[in-house]
Amino acid sequence: MPDAQSSPVTSLGASAETRSSSLPAELGLEPRFCCDRPKSLGVTSQLDCRERGQACDPLTIFTRPSSSAVLGSAALLKCRFNIGGPINLTALQVHWYFSDQSVAQYDRGEEIFAPGVSISKQELLMGNASLGMENVQMSDEGQYTCVVGYGAERQESETTLRVLAAPRLSIPRRAARTDTATSFPCHVWGFYPGDVTVTWLRDGRVLTDATRSAPQRNPDGTFNLTLTHTFTPTASDSGSIFSCHVSHAALAQPLREEFPLDVTAAPRISIPQRSGTKFTTTSFPCHVWGFYPRDIAVTWLRDGRVWPESTYSPLQRNPDGTFNLTLTYTFTPTFRDRGSILTCRVSHSALGSLWMSNVSICAGGMIPLGDLSPRYQSLLRGDSSSSSPRHTPVSSSHQRGEIPGAVGRESELKRGLNAHKRREWLWGGGNAGALRAAGWGTRGLILGEVNGALRAVGTPGQ
Repeated sequence: MPDAQSSPVTSLGASAETRSSSLPAELGLEPRFCCDRPKSLGVTSQLDCRERGQACDPLTIFTRPSSSAVLGSAALLKCRFNIGGPINLTALQVHWYFSDQSVAQYDRGEEIFAPGVSISKQELLMGNASLGMENVQMSDEGQYTCVVGYGAERQESETTLRVLAAPRLSIPRRAARTDTATSFPCHVWGFYPGDVTVTWLRDGRVLTDATRSAPQRNPDGTFNLTLTHTFTPTASDSGSIFSCHVSHAALAQPLREEFPLDVTAAPRISIPQRSGTKFTTTSFPCHVWGFYPRDIAVTWLRDGRVWPESTYSPLQRNPDGTFNLTLTYTFTPTFRDRGSILTCRVSHSALGSLWMSNVSICAGGMIPLGDLSPRYQSLLRGDSSSSSPRHTPVSSSHQRGEIPGAVGRESELKRGLNAHKRREWLWGGGNAGALRAAGWGTRGLILGEVNGALRAVGTPGQ
């Protein structure tokens, strides 16, 4: 048949308004008598038949009230007739009409068919005038009339073609995050006619709060619609079976698609410890909490390399079903660790990519011996011949850290790259007991001016 954008038929003859009166004249035949039958029925000639005045059985015709065809498939509109004996094709006419237009006709051996339709000549000999159709489109749907003429008789019968298009179904979203309102659309499209039933179910129970969109018509005449269920899941909803069911006239049984709900909760991360003290064992915990499902990978890295000596805490489950854990990296910093980068790396299904948090180790601003001038290196190694620099006493009551109010004279210590921000002094001498009590040993103390404050930043030789 023609495509949906064009007229489904081509006029081949008279319209419905004129075909009733014109058909007998077109046939040009007298009323049919038994003389049309074989001699085996006792008829020897037309004259004998007329003299007897004996008429044959009347022409009868039968069509189905309606037929269905799937969009794009072939269809057969059935029409059968009976004359009570063998059929003479030279006395037969068959016309098929769609609305007011003729789509096919067989006229005493001549055939005229619109594109995509046909009548079988062999079937006509058996009283079958059914109309075959190819590539049925929406525009082919409607009422058809089968008209059969034989001799001077004519009969007609109507049938309706229904075009069906089975719906298709898709569910694009099958996962959600906890504590976030999430919509689950069930898209149903490409169906015809427009009457369709769509239902959301959860664990076999109908969800009555789903929202149905208005049907939208496509250019080919089919329809689309969406049924949406919206809710805020928790971790306990994970694994629930959601399904979308569709019932339609084109389906032998309902269409169904189901899935287990995948609920995720993205982990949150915190690193409370971000500094360390030299020669003091320090733990760096990476707290990861509120994640679901439980599968997670947490790793400590140091300067980009995985640090395997980290320790996992037991996995803990929260009342809402999410999980917590802590990965701890413990070590004892030295001056060589100053500026090292510690990274906590987290991988989880709820994260679009790896999550990483960096910590830069600050160990009291330790100054390696190599940063000092040769004069002070010699002094700090205990070379008694070296003259001592001028220095500033520091009260033994001060511990490591900021020493407010301290006064000193800039030393001759070699300055580093940040010398413009830092001035350094050396203090040592007779307060060995106070230094030892403060944890600085007996060799003296290096002080540094950092952002305008005097801080204890190291000991000579360390």
